Amino acid sequence: MKFIFLKRVLVILCLTYASFTTALTFNNPYMGNVIAGNSDQSKLQEAALRQVLVKVSGSRSITSKPEVKKLLKNPTSLLAQSGFQIYRGTEYYYALFDQRKINHLLKSIQQPVWGTVRPTTLVWLAVQGNAGRHVMSDSSVLQGSDWALTNQPRERGIELKFPIMDLEDRSISTSSISGKFYNDIAKASKRYGEKLFVVAYMKQETSQKWKLSWTLVSVDSQSKQHKELVSKTVRGSRASVEIQMTNKIADYYASQYAVSENDGKLFSQQVFVKGISDYDKFSRLTASVKKLSSVSSFEITTISENEVVLNVKLKGGFASFENAMSLNRHLHKMAAPKVEKEVMEDTTIKVDENIDLENSKDSSKSESKVDPVAPPLYFKWR
Repeated sequence: MKFIFLKRVLVILCLTYASFTTALTFNNPYMGNVIAGNSDQSKLQEAALRQVLVKVSGSRSITSKPEVKKLLKNPTSLLAQSGFQIYRGTEYYYALFDQRKINHLLKSIQQPVWGTVRPTTLVWLAVQGNAGRHVMSDSSVLQGSDWALTNQPRERGIELKFPIMDLEDRSISTSSISGKFYNDIAKASKRYGEKLFVVAYMKQETSQKWKLSWTLVSVDSQSKQHKELVSKTVRGSRASVEIQMTNKIADYYASQYAVSENDGKLFSQQVFVKGISDYDKFSRLTASVKKLSSVSSFEITTISENEVVLNVKLKGGFASFENAMSLNRHLHKMAAPKVEKEVMEDTTIKVDENIDLENSKDSSKSESKVDPVAPPLYFKWR
């Protein structure tokens, strides 16, 4: 035990400089964070790589693949930086893996890549237990009253945000949540700037058994209409039902935002963005597009007084790109203008109805073949 402790101290001292240059972060899907305990470094590296592969692929079963099992025995080949840090009184081993190598690995075994652009979800969780009823607040989660709600989102690479429950938030009661009063909850959620929220009601049935009913909801900022994306009811221990909810949310997001490349085939997507009236907005728009894992390249084809038009080359399907673009809190999707639609039908983009936009294969190796295209996307910057 003394030897392990001295070894850990030595490693920490040797990595002091790294500790200052690489802060512990739970928001980077390419960084694994594992509670150190008494495990040796090789075991910690393997656990960190497992965590990263699940986060980046979006699949909980990724580590069962033979190619991955073999690689887990030698994680150093993918490692960029590692070390130990204390976070809120707990010692963590962190390992930052090479993003390019991780992505290449997943593509080589035909697995999707879920990049760094991910939704943040506001969670309105009402709890009815033996001690009474309350709505979970940000401070109560941070203080560790629900370990599963803190740890499991980190394991899956998603962020769950909870309301601060000040006087303004207290307009939402446990009854508002159990009754699914979406309009009231959407209004209270507006201050947090997130486009997605979870409405969840957890009730204690016995000393060890809880029932959790939850729904992931999106709200259209234009029409004010809500849409239920995923809904589930589960039973089990408190930690178990919270972990199940987190996993289902992460699984849904992976299905919407992870990108499966199509044998090197690129797709074309035209994007119109209104409201780009100055350079600051222009630079923020282009920076956000560059971050998307589905984007191979893009060019600005038109810049007018209040509108920018982009032609984007995509690695994967169109849906994951559109979903990722819609995550930007400044971008609000608009319907295609009727005039633009008529022009498109006559002279511009022609869509082959026989093309499967999500899974089309390159049936011809000719370089002159036109990339598959989809109807343009229209957004407004706010």
